[in-house]
Amino acid sequence: MKKEYQNWIESKNYHIPEESSQKCIEAVEEMVKVFPELEKRGGVVYSDDNIDNYLEYVKEYTHMWCIDKSGEVIDPTKSQYYLISNLQYKEHDLNKRHMKCMGCGCYFEGRNNYCGKCKWS
Repeated sequence: MKKEYQNWIESKNYHIPEESSQKCIEAVEEMVKVFPELEKRGGVVYSDDNIDNYLEYVKEYTHMWCIDKSGEVIDPTKSQYYLISNLQYKEHDLNKRHMKCMGCGCYFEGRNNYCGKCKWS
């Protein structure tokens, strides 16, 4: 990762897990404005190690990140997943916003971490 990206992430305190949690959308939106060479991406992050200490009942987390021109992932809020080993990214079409519910595991269109059924239960 370029030093200027890392410096920006640190200036926003996104390198601190408590400061980056649930802030991926706002961080990515702001980062692509500051660095127009970056592109927004979204989908899910997961561990391919079959051991996930973050939340035992959910293996994928809805997330947004950036990529640079070479395809390298630039994730300003990656620190929120510090307990996940070998973090992987799986992209979904941002226009459809296919998100995986952290409650029941279904896929739905939206920006929340929970589908309508789980959000209110």
